[in-house]
Formats: sequence, C-alpha cells, structure tokens
Amino acid sequence: MRWAEISIEVNCKAAEEVASVAMDYARGGVAILDPGMAREPGGEVPLDELELAGIPTKGPTIVKFYVDDDELELTNILSEIRKRLDKEINRLPGCQEVLSISVRMADEKEWSSWKQTFKPFRLGTRMVVTPTWETPDALLEDIVIKIDPGQAFGTGQHATTANCAFMLERYIEGGERVLDVGTGTGILSIAAALLGAGEVTAVDIDSTAVKCAKDNVSLNGVQDRVKVVKGDMLKGIEGPFDLIVANILADPVIGMTALAFSLLVPGGYFITAGYVEKGERDVRRALTDAGFEIADRIQDQDWVSLVARRPDV
Repeated sequence: MRWAEISIEVNCKAAEEVASVAMDYARGGVAILDPGMAREPGGEVPLDELELAGIPTKGPTIVKFYVDDDELELTNILSEIRKRLDKEINRLPGCQEVLSISVRMADEKEWSSWKQTFKPFRLGTRMVVTPTWETPDALLEDIVIKIDPGQAFGTGQHATTANCAFMLERYIEGGERVLDVGTGTGILSIAAALLGAGEVTAVDIDSTAVKCAKDNVSLNGVQDRVKVVKGDMLKGIEGPFDLIVANILADPVIGMTALAFSLLVPGGYFITAGYVEKGERDVRRALTDAGFEIADRIQDQDWVSLVARRPDV
C-alpha cells in the first residue's frame, strides 16, 4: 500500500492553525511533530533512531499527514492547501515567510521502521503506555495500556494527550459514562475504561482510526466497556454523558460546545485540548457562552487543556 505524505514546516507559532487546514484533507489523522518534544519522547528513544525514522529533533515544527496516492487528486489538494495557507496562515502576525510544503510517497515498510522508535513511556501519574512489541518497566500499581498505532496517529506522546490523561485521572471516580471525540488510536478511551469509567463511546471520522481503535480496545480487554463508532464529531451522538473529552483542535472544540453542553448531565465535565495558549481565549469564550463554567486548566509548554463544567441547574 502506498500513499502521499505531506509535510508542512511551520515557521511561526501557527501549528494548530496549519493542522486545522490539514484536517480537511488528511486520511488517518494529522500529526504535529514538535522538535522540542521529540527530543525525549518518554525519555527512552535515542536521537539517532528518531532521525532515522524521520522524526525531527531540531528545526521548525512540522505538520504531517497522508492523502491517497492519486496524482490528480494530490495536485488539486496541494493547490488548495497553498491557497489556504497564503490566505489563512501566512498573513497572521509573525508569519511573513511562505511555509515550506514537501511531498513524498510512503509505504508500509517506512511505517514499520517508524514503529521501532515507539518505546514505553509514562502517561499521567498512574499509567504506562507500551507498544505491543515491547515489555514495559512498570510498577505493580501502574495501569498498563497496550497500543499498536497501526496507520492512525495517536501514540499518546504529545502534550495534548498527556494533559487529557491528567484530567481523566482527576475527574474519573468510577462508573462514569464517557465520550471520547476524535479517538485516533483509542488511547484516551482505553485510559478512561482502565481508570474506572463504566461505559465509553469512542468516535472518529476516519475508518482507519476506527479499526485501529477497535483493535487496541480488544488488546486491552476493555471491549465490554468501550464502543468505537465511526462518526463526525458529535453528529448523531445520543447522551447523556458524565464526561466528554475532545483532544482535537480549537475550531472543532468551539464548534461543538453547545451540543456538548446538551449531551452532558448537570455537573458533567467537558475536557478540551489540542490548542495552544493563544487560542485559549476563543475556546474559553465559546465554553462560557454555551453555559459552561471553567473548572480546571493545565498547560504543557504552549499546549493548553481546559475543563468546563455544566452547572447543576
């Protein structure tokens, strides 16, 4: 199997905005590769292995995603992306330079090579994430999450996932009904179940991610509590839920605040992540306009997670 890998170098703090554009074209998700974070993913991967796998350890942030290997479609996609970057991104303050776009053909052998750099790492304070081909150095009290990323993004090493994991640890007490929007590999859904949630619904719009998440749910033996479905954000989802987690981007979070409010029980929580500090004000405003109260906040580097609470009455 072959597909086209598109990489966009972000020469300013616009990774989230570029990723939002890429989401409209991607197959299997969008990865934001931050060199500052890639240097020590879990603290166990040598730099030379990261570089061999094409993961940047210095230089600008890279937004990477995949599209179908179709010459005409690829040409059209690249043309549209360049126009949108020029109109929506390059005119932002501090973005005077045209962003660099590169394309190459990738295959499953290269994906397999990348997988060898994925090592066990800690997530939150109580969890250890491990690929299926590794044996983690975990404590007896640790919750171990087994992940095979397949061809869907979301190994859990990004700050946004870590932020959500901390919040899940903080707000899951046992028996909750949880909705995970944009589940990817299913890591947060699995974490919620293993932390004690009674029922989890995991949603993703991409068929590859849905299959990958289902496989990972089975790997961790939580298929009795986690249901993975294909869907577009909150469209067609029926509640109520005690907790909703959305580790996506600012614009999708903003767009779903009112519906998320209606799907939560009074006193329920909406965990949001996937955006940087400069986008926090807009997310915060959308949440409060929808009727939420801001209950919690965490920040890792530029990445912010807000927890909003639906009032009791």
